[in-house]
Amino acid sequence: MRLLLTFSVFLVSTASAVSVGFFNTTVPAYSNEYIFQLETDESIYMLTVGQKLGTSLNFEVNFGWESEVYSEDATSPFPSYFNKTVQAYGLGAFYRIAGNDCVSLSLGARFIYSDIEFEQENGSDKLETSARIFSPLARIDLSIPGVQNLFVHTQFGINYRKVESTIIEANNTDYGYERTDFRVTAPNNILAGIYYQF
Repeated sequence: MRLLLTFSVFLVSTASAVSVGFFNTTVPAYSNEYIFQLETDESIYMLTVGQKLGTSLNFEVNFGWESEVYSEDATSPFPSYFNKTVQAYGLGAFYRIAGNDCVSLSLGARFIYSDIEFEQENGSDKLETSARIFSPLARIDLSIPGVQNLFVHTQFGINYRKVESTIIEANNTDYGYERTDFRVTAPNNILAGIYYQF
């Protein structure tokens, strides 16, 4: 976290155009090296601070956090309630290879570290999942007509993911799973995010 804050201050103090916005991504919530069908992902919005260096190179830092209490079966007379906490941190860099101020195509990469915890309110069971995700990406940025300095973007690429899940039961028995995989990544919707450039 300190590294991200330091990098953010450095970007803001050294370059020309600063941008602030958010984008949506998915991070692993559970991984099982034996049963692939049991794997699940969580969607999270990440705050993004970007900085242009020159006319073509753009760096950005990302941060996402989410917390909620939910029930697996709220219609049950004795529902089980869970606390969920999601944290994600990221760094990205993109180089514009074509385009103008209205539309541009960039190539780059993003690294995201995520940590998710699920815990029953009675404290009986707990699931922890951490992931390191490296993504080479192609990104398209579009300005919104009639709204100065407001942009949307979409991105496509490949995710290399290393995921570790640990289940901690009430008797303190641990079950650990680890998985490494490659997969194609694209936005859940057509657009990945939006930002304003100062």
